[in-house]
Amino acid sequence: DMSPQLVLDIVKQLGIKVYTIGIGSDTPKYQQTFMGFVMVPGVNRVLLERIPAATGGKFFLAKNPRDMRAIYDI
Repeated sequence: DMSPQLVLDIVKQLGIKVYTIGIGSDTPKYQQTFMGFVMVPGVNRVLLERIPAATGGKFFLAKNPRDMRAIYDI
């Protein structure tokens, strides 16, 4: 339960390059359930882009299994 900034400071001090993958959509969606509609939040793209930018890594967005396979094939 550390803040993202604290984790970022630690990995930068250790010289660790961080790569992030957002799984799903980067925009919120509404999904129908038996109790009505619920909002499914999108990935936090701002945070997931900020961390690798500060460590020399890279951000990827996988919207489907094909995208995930392509990311791992890189």
